[in-house]
Amino acid sequence: YTDKNRFYRRTVNAVLPFWEEALTGTPPLAAGRYRKEQAMEDLEIRTRSRLSRNAFMLYNHMELESVQQDRAVFRLEIRPESKNPFGMVHGGALYTLADNAAGVAVHTDGRSYVTQTSSLHFLHNQPEGTVRAEGRVRHRGKTTCLAKVDITGTDGILLATGEFIFFCVTSAPAEQQSLNDASSADPPRKL
Repeated sequence: YTDKNRFYRRTVNAVLPFWEEALTGTPPLAAGRYRKEQAMEDLEIRTRSRLSRNAFMLYNHMELESVQQDRAVFRLEIRPESKNPFGMVHGGALYTLADNAAGVAVHTDGRSYVTQTSSLHFLHNQPEGTVRAEGRVRHRGKTTCLAKVDITGTDGILLATGEFIFFCVTSAPAEQQSLNDASSADPPRKL
C-alpha cells in the first residue's frame, strides 16, 4: 500500500462508525473491531516488510503464513534442497523454521530482538509435504522474551517442539519516542 492509500483507509475506518450511528441511530458497536483489524493489517505489513530483507529465510523457501500479536505461523514446502542425505527434512531446516516463527512472534511488540538461546527437541520427521511452525510468546520481560514453538507435519503430527529466548536490542516504541524527543530538545544552557 502507498502512504496515501493507508491514510484514506485509516480515515474511512475512523469515520465509518460515526456515520453508522448517524444513519442507523445505533451506537458504533463495530468501532473496536475496525481498530483491531487495522492494527492487525499494519502488523502484517510491517512484518512482511521486515521479512523481505531476510535473505536466509527466503533462500530456504520459508514463508510467513499468518501473524497476530504474540503469535506467528511459518510454513515450508519440502523440496529436494530441504532434505538431509536420508531423504527427510534436514534438522537445520526445522530449526530455522522454528527460529523464524518464534522470532516473528516476539517482534510483534515493535521492538528488535536477536536469538539468545534455544532448545529444540526433534520427535518425528517426514520426507515430503508441508511443515508448519507455530511460535507463541510465553513471557515478555524488559530485556528478554520467551517463545514456545511447535513444528507439525502434513498430518498434524508433532515433529519438533522447543523454546527460544530472545534478547531485546531496542527500547519499547514509547520509550524510544521519549528518548528521541529528549535528544531533539534544546541542550541545557550554561548560566
